[in-house]
Amino acid sequence: MVIPRSTEIQAAEDALELALVGLVGGTRLVVSTATVYSFLYSEFELTMNDVELRRHHPEDFIARFRRRADRDRVLASRPGGYLLPLTWRPWQRTSLATAESFNFQVVVGMLRVPLHARNVATAQIILGPSCSGIEITRLRDIPDYDDREFFVKAWCKHQDLIEDEQTISIPEPILPVAAMGNPAPPRLLQYQVRIRVVAFQDWTTPPASPGDDDRNDDSDGPDDGRADDNFQDRGEHWPTPRRDSDDDSGDSNCNNYHPTCYYPLEEAGGRDPSMSVQVGEF
Repeated sequence: MVIPRSTEIQAAEDALELALVGLVGGTRLVVSTATVYSFLYSEFELTMNDVELRRHHPEDFIARFRRRADRDRVLASRPGGYLLPLTWRPWQRTSLATAESFNFQVVVGMLRVPLHARNVATAQIILGPSCSGIEITRLRDIPDYDDREFFVKAWCKHQDLIEDEQTISIPEPILPVAAMGNPAPPRLLQYQVRIRVVAFQDWTTPPASPGDDDRNDDSDGPDDGRADDNFQDRGEHWPTPRRDSDDDSGDSNCNNYHPTCYYPLEEAGGRDPSMSVQVGEF
């Protein structure tokens, strides 16, 4: 489950720069917050107006200071004495965490997202359990007049973690009359969103250096319509589905894509050829 790095998370992290976590040493006797407050007052003349103290995990306490000077005084002090062997250190967001990386960058297409909800916030909610760093993008093989799908670019641990389908609900506007007195429960409009991975890049393997092989020359015959297998410029030119023929007619409706990935549309009897595309060949 990917939690987006929101402004609220950043603000909380900035505020916790004034926090210290305390660990009781020795025989690990049960120590109350009142005892720690008494210790802070006797050693540093700090009261509840200067610091907020609560129990914490995995350490024993977390102290949120109002002033950095008070926080720095406590941090620079020696560990508590025999009666209260208390050690302080700065709060860290890495506590209890293991370091990982987003290994894949993906282009995702979404069908049935209503036009008034096609934005980054909606895409983040739909893909939130598996993706982060979402940006709206356009595929270069999709003409401007084709607005059937909503395309975004995102980072994920693995493209297989992206769900094929999500149900979203958007509350209806509350009428002014209903807002007065005892309003009825808000009504929702639900949309069944179909999701597909159009292309992906595996960042676990570094791109090949130019000249490593000659697979991109003309010795293998004519262009087969695929993107470069040694794709180098990961940020600028996304590998996208390629047409199988030279049909450039504006009325082709993109029906010449390879049927290797499609939405299982119920109303189309299972396969919609207009949505068939290649996946991740580059």
